[in-house]
Amino acid sequence: TTANYRQMLLIERVTGNVGITDAVAAQVDMLKKRKGSDPLVKFGILEKDASKEVALDFLISARDAKGALIVEWNLYRYVPAKSGVVLFAVSHRAYGDKNAKAFLANLKQLQTAQTRAVLGANLPIPL
Repeated sequence: TTANYRQMLLIERVTGNVGITDAVAAQVDMLKKRKGSDPLVKFGILEKDASKEVALDFLISARDAKGALIVEWNLYRYVPAKSGVVLFAVSHRAYGDKNAKAFLANLKQLQTAQTRAVLGANLPIPL
């Protein structure tokens, strides 16, 4: 389920007068606001000049109702569309302190592989 997953693929399309800069700025603003309550928040932005795409790589965390740690890493690829923006993304989570620690220890390897896959993917949707 979306409330409890280990990995998820996301494809969304926002239509209208929304550009990539707006979409990325909104997500970055949310991450900056979250820093006050989430000590693990980190993010980075990658740009693909020729295609005008932007990728946002970010890490967040939270505690569940029982106080167990949840760690989530995401890579959002924003692609310009004729009317709006397409989001192609992956999200990975770990639940519980022990699993979160192992997840963070292996995060660099996961980031490298998933970044290559997401940024290299040919999107099968009309843009």
